[in-house]
Amino acid sequence: MPRPPAPRSQRARRATDGGAAREVLGGLGRFAGDLGASMRRVAARGLPEVLAIELAARIVGTLLVAVAGAVGATSAVGGLALTAVTALVRMVAMLLQVLVLVRAMRSTPPPPEGSARVRSALSGLSASVLPAFVLLTAWGLFADDLREYSLTALGAIDWFEEGAGVGAVLDVPVDVLTISLLVGCLVLRGVLRRFERRGLGRGVSAAAVVLEGLWTFLAVSILGRLLGMAGEWFATTRLASAVDAARAAIDGVVGGWLLAAWEAAGELWHVVSLPLVWLTLVGIVLLGARPELAPEPADPPRPARWWTRLVDALPSPLDDALEELTDDLHDRWVPVVATLRQVWGAGLVPLAAAALAWYVVQAASGWLTVALAHALGTQAVPLAEAVANVGIALGDAITTILGLLVAVAALDALRLGAQRRPRERASVPPRPPAAQRDSGTPSQTISPPTSSRASSTAPAGTTKPTGPASEPSSA
Repeated sequence: MPRPPAPRSQRARRATDGGAAREVLGGLGRFAGDLGASMRRVAARGLPEVLAIELAARIVGTLLVAVAGAVGATSAVGGLALTAVTALVRMVAMLLQVLVLVRAMRSTPPPPEGSARVRSALSGLSASVLPAFVLLTAWGLFADDLREYSLTALGAIDWFEEGAGVGAVLDVPVDVLTISLLVGCLVLRGVLRRFERRGLGRGVSAAAVVLEGLWTFLAVSILGRLLGMAGEWFATTRLASAVDAARAAIDGVVGGWLLAAWEAAGELWHVVSLPLVWLTLVGIVLLGARPELAPEPADPPRPARWWTRLVDALPSPLDDALEELTDDLHDRWVPVVATLRQVWGAGLVPLAAAALAWYVVQAASGWLTVALAHALGTQAVPLAEAVANVGIALGDAITTILGLLVAVAALDALRLGAQRRPRERASVPPRPPAAQRDSGTPSQTISPPTSSRASSTAPAGTTKPTGPASEPSSA
């Protein structure tokens, strides 16, 4: 016995689900095609410069870590300040690599030339130093520099000297010297930023970038030290013991899986968010160097409008100082917000595909590192250790470069998809009303022909006027 046909609403639901699935798969295919084309173009145009920058940064970073370890054996502030310079060198090298790679993006117009390119690069560095330090420190991407500095400094300590200890290397003292150094870097950076806005040379911009990195690294170190001291104090209070008792009681009720689930959620968040951090960082560098590419900003929120009216009502000296402060915050905030709108507004499927592509490249680079270390370490033991270390360093450099490459290509593919989306929406004809689709005849649901020049509702004997584009050519 034949099955009865499905109701019209069920058929319409199936057709809608099938169309949505085809749309998702089509968007995923277009993103994969854009990603592959962008990776080929970016690698072909920027890979030699990126390799040269990586080599120079690793040589300079190794020398600075050795100097920082020698200084840090006696002064934690001096050692960590030099470690900040080391991290700044690594980070500036990475940002320069991003600036080299984004020049080949297909979703952006051609970059400026000559002195305008240098100014654009310095603007991108200045706008992205603080977000890069915060993001890379929060995700532990400076741990290698700190570990190398700590090992070098601990090896240089004279343990027979009075007062020698690990705290002299790793702990930043929160004292007058440290706070004065932080405030001095911050104030001098603000003064140089004012001269930079007046266009007083590239050296001022470069010095402002260095001071930006120094005060940011010192601020992060001091903040971490203060949080550690606050945690140690909280552990001695009665509230901490009550919290521990409540946590133990909850853990006993749920069977001990709460802590494991919390740790698993933290690991999952780190895995999911790490590629998005690199995407966000690349976008901040791009929009910091070329702010004209940022999307149109939305209307400012009400607190921002209140603050603007308050600043306008203040006397002139205070007005100038607050305007300088708000301009500085605005220059930092706009690239971050615009990048978040571009990256997170691309949709879940493209973001998941970008994260998957990033991890595929990272896994391939990791296996390449293992293969290099194994291939170069088959000699005698002393030579094998040295050569294997070279292979590991080479593999790490390749991993870093390929990670930046896929992040830039993924951002390019996301921007191309965002630029294509309005054109696709404009090309889709409007759907008829639901009542007309359900009760209308097939002739009513078919779109009217476009070849007729006369309107079906116009009176007889009238036609639509034709523009110059529709007139036949006289040639």
